[in-house]
Amino acid sequence: MKAELNKIGIQDTTSGRDYLTEHLNNVLKAPSNISNVETHTYIAKELPGTPVVEYTTTTRESLLMGPAGALKVEFLWDGNRLLIVILKKEDNKFAKNNSRDKRK
Repeated sequence: MKAELNKIGIQDTTSGRDYLTEHLNNVLKAPSNISNVETHTYIAKELPGTPVVEYTTTTRESLLMGPAGALKVEFLWDGNRLLIVILKKEDNKFAKNNSRDKRK
């Protein structure tokens, strides 16, 4: 994750971490970025009576902008608890096509 963030210009510094924290808070607050809601169950074997526990996860998508680029990110939340962060590596065909030297 650190390498991908560095590629878009977000460094592991106090200001970089503050920027990510602000982005996460904004993602959690915005109702327009919800891409999926699922209900999950599991058996809590560690609890007496091994009850079945049900919880709902919300998948939210965002575009994380850095000074050197952008990164599509998916976040899996359980309420306001962040469970998973998925960095999407997009195949940027436009950048690849335009990086070729066309002066022949």
